[in-house]
Amino acid sequence: KDLENHEDYGGGGIHYGEYRILSKAVQNEQVGELTIHCQSGNMGYDSGTAACCFLSPDGEKVYVVYRGTGDGEWPDNGLGMTQSATIQQERALSYFEAAAERLELSAEQRVVITGHSKGGNKAQYVTIVTDRIAKCVSYDGQGFSEEFINKYKETIAKKSQSIVSISASDDYVNCLLYPIAGTRVYIETEDQD
Repeated sequence: KDLENHEDYGGGGIHYGEYRILSKAVQNEQVGELTIHCQSGNMGYDSGTAACCFLSPDGEKVYVVYRGTGDGEWPDNGLGMTQSATIQQERALSYFEAAAERLELSAEQRVVITGHSKGGNKAQYVTIVTDRIAKCVSYDGQGFSEEFINKYKETIAKKSQSIVSISASDDYVNCLLYPIAGTRVYIETEDQD
């Protein structure tokens, strides 16, 4: 309800589209009752590690969300083609571990991790290198290098079924490198120019 009074909201506001989506999302009871925690910017992380956590009212469900490619991250995408881990993937892991400690996550809490594009890649990375993720949903997230695949071959085999990749049919990011998601869903979209 406060969005209409926000300076960026309304006709011509720079974030009008985002606020419009948020105003519809919070009408959904499951989304509207989530509380936001551990905003990465408030925890000292750089803008490339933009992430936050959402908790259900009973605290049993935790959603960790990573933003797509941020400031200065394009070179990191390139490094991901030849390395088993990049700086930004390691920062995503660091954020997750710090948030898990801050939230005092227990084994009973269901953790779902997600992200778009580079954020989807980070979500998949954290799923593979930790034992705390129940489900990973990657939106248009790119795959991994041969070095990563070789290093985590056994773990990928065990955890790939907990990873879902949802991508636009004409997207050019999700097809980069080697995919690890056990389930891949492609949604028909208009051609991307």
